[in-house]
Amino acid sequence: MVSIFLCHSSKDKPFVEKLAKNLMQLGIKVWFDKYEINVGDSITRKINDGIKTTDFLGIILSPNSVKSEWVWNELGPVYMKQMLKKKKIILPILYQNCEIPDILIDKKYVDFRNEFNKGFEDLALTLGIKKRSIISLDSWREYRKKTDNWKDFRLKEYKLLVTKIVDLAFEYNWSVWTGGNDKFSMTISAHLKKGSKSISLILNKNNNNYYASFNKVINPNNLQKSDFKQMVGNSINECEEYVWRFLKESKKKNGVPTSKPFYHVTRFSKKGELETLTFEIVELIKNKISYYEGDKIRL
Repeated sequence: MVSIFLCHSSKDKPFVEKLAKNLMQLGIKVWFDKYEINVGDSITRKINDGIKTTDFLGIILSPNSVKSEWVWNELGPVYMKQMLKKKKIILPILYQNCEIPDILIDKKYVDFRNEFNKGFEDLALTLGIKKRSIISLDSWREYRKKTDNWKDFRLKEYKLLVTKIVDLAFEYNWSVWTGGNDKFSMTISAHLKKGSKSISLILNKNNNNYYASFNKVINPNNLQKSDFKQMVGNSINECEEYVWRFLKESKKKNGVPTSKPFYHVTRFSKKGELETLTFEIVELIKNKISYYEGDKIRL
């Protein structure tokens, strides 16, 4: 398994964490300080061990990292090692416009300045990942016509969204009902003092954006595509924040629902899926497969 150490300024951590997660989805071993250094650990020792045990050192270039003493303390020993062994170890990753350090001036860099997915594809190819495998949860929309497994990532995204929304609804005592097979929709509803209220989300398969409906329903299967008029965005974070704001505002105006919530988050299995399951498991789940993958509720 190829491995990479991500050398960066702490001020660039949001970008680096996104990069780390996408690389790990491809099976690349990533050394990222947030995941590797625990309370009480020697930071210097951990960093030195990480540099020694990884194949590549990816240095995130930005105005922040160029000014960071930590970054150059990490880079120095690795650069010397590269000079001695004459192997390609350092990979410059240009995150933002900055003055390229002299020791890296003659190296070709991976460019993330204008488009994350293009930079990520170039970096993954450099690390030996075949182009077909580069698709991820963040980029599957761009691969609809390039690969035949993009639908798997669409389903993974939906499952993760359902899980996050159910956990969020659980905190506010709201119910969740997911749509039928391949509908990629859900309704979050509750009975309140002033009557029932709900918000529904659906993934539009034409443009792959999520849309919201505020029609008062419990089951999203009772809604038509034309009912979803408010565009929310095309990411899990955007949907989660949108629903969170809706629930927070409702709590402020109407209080917490007093009725017991329910969670209908399963779908009927498709032909062929049951062939990989044992008879006992099939009996246990009653021919249904859950979209929910969290630990807040019991199904």
